[in-house]
Amino acid sequence: MKRYASLVLASALFLSACGNETTTNNNIETTAIEESRVDETVDSTTVSEAEPTDDTQLPEKEEMKQTSLVIGLTAEYEGEWDEKGPIITADSDKIQILSDGYEELKTAIHAYNEQNWQDVYATYKEYHGYVKEGVYPEGTSISISREIEITRADSGVLSFINEETAFLGGVHGSYYENGEAFDTETGEMLELTEVVTDLDSVYKYVKDSLKKNYEEELFFDGYEEWLEEMFYDPEGEMSSPLEWILTTEGLEFRFSPYVLGPWASGKFEVMLPYAGNEKLFAEAYRYDIEYPICEVEQGEVILADMDGNGTEDKTSYLVEYDEDAYCSTVTVRREDGTDAVIEIEHDEIYGMFSDAYLMHSEDGTPYLYLEFMMDNDWRKMEIIRLADTEEMQGPEFLDGTGIAVYGHFISDPEQFTLYDRLDILGTYMVYRNYSVGEDGTPVAKEERYNFANLHFDWDYALTAKRDIPVLMHTEDSDEKEEVTLPKGTKFRPRKTDGVSVVEMELEDGRRCDILVEREPDDFVYYINGVSEYDYFGDVPYAG
Repeated sequence: MKRYASLVLASALFLSACGNETTTNNNIETTAIEESRVDETVDSTTVSEAEPTDDTQLPEKEEMKQTSLVIGLTAEYEGEWDEKGPIITADSDKIQILSDGYEELKTAIHAYNEQNWQDVYATYKEYHGYVKEGVYPEGTSISISREIEITRADSGVLSFINEETAFLGGVHGSYYENGEAFDTETGEMLELTEVVTDLDSVYKYVKDSLKKNYEEELFFDGYEEWLEEMFYDPEGEMSSPLEWILTTEGLEFRFSPYVLGPWASGKFEVMLPYAGNEKLFAEAYRYDIEYPICEVEQGEVILADMDGNGTEDKTSYLVEYDEDAYCSTVTVRREDGTDAVIEIEHDEIYGMFSDAYLMHSEDGTPYLYLEFMMDNDWRKMEIIRLADTEEMQGPEFLDGTGIAVYGHFISDPEQFTLYDRLDILGTYMVYRNYSVGEDGTPVAKEERYNFANLHFDWDYALTAKRDIPVLMHTEDSDEKEEVTLPKGTKFRPRKTDGVSVVEMELEDGRRCDILVEREPDDFVYYINGVSEYDYFGDVPYAG
């Protein structure tokens, strides 16, 4: 197996899921280079070798391999506009747990979503009154927004940043990041002392990292005293609360503007990686995968031994977009240690570039998945193998795929979620779990797609206009019973093979299959020889 040494993120502003530390995990290293900051490396004489104290050691859960948690994001909006544009707007992301099970977590997240929106809406109502009273100059646009950034989602932890940006008048807007972490088994919000085994060592690491990575003049006078209060007064009764998240790399602390320094200093970040500091983390909340998925920006350098000669090669990509033709051209460039350059180009890729992900197959071969947006936000991915093979020297474009990430969180190349749109008893967004195959393309880990368009109510359910034949699932059995359900029965789609069967959920929780068929040149599905429109009337197909 080839050794792929490191990923260098050369952009000064880019922070990916790989983090901004120098970490070593088996045979892969990840390094971020920033112009204004020094790499945060763990002091091996302090943090890495720190022994947990008896009074902070917590019971550990049974060790098991963590599996990915499928997360969806929706949003709630409110606003008022005039002929010149928005007067006041409010929006808040809402998290959906799409994986089966996790009932305690789903209940907790639903409550979190509701409270989050109520907080935003209360601010909206307050400032809506000010707008109506004419407090603001004409043309002022007031906005309140909370956006969720998922940082880790698996069978152990769901963690995310709730980022609030608002303009409520004044010289500039406000910005604040609130970190959250939930135990996915219990649904309980985690405390820092449940995650780490030695709070004192973690505090010292954060304090030392801030001093090392940021200039002293960026901080308020006396910021160290406030930092200590945040660690040992976690509710923030004396200062701002301590904001932290768990990522696939480690424990990350974020300090928003005005917490440790003035607005002009921006925010401060510190990452404590799992690797090398295992004793500082309760086992249940550590995370360890060999090749984590990382987002890669245009122009960033992937530094690795791509040709197997023992030296590191620099690989990067650029995308040019032709707005008139609505097509993109991708150029991949690789330089080896002798300054030899290999460039490959793929032109006339239909669509606009969206995101790129560094993936690895099980044997460690790196691939780049580039996602493109097409009409109506339909997406596809182009796949590039970055390493040489016996047959091909240099990078190579492989066959693309019509499934894509669609902005969702992915982290583990052995189990990640990709989405597609299917037309079957309506147009729906669907997803399946995949892994990176031996040839670099995604391989489905399940036969049926899952419907992502699930709602807490039944407003969008299909309602039978006539008696309808189905195959009813039998509890605790693979057997299915042929039955006829009466007119008026409501169905919500759950799974499908995309061709001949749609698994439905009934209002009482039971499941059944509806068998469908369609001729190759026909646009209509038939159920037992009868048109889908005769059974359901308004079938929700996209135009």
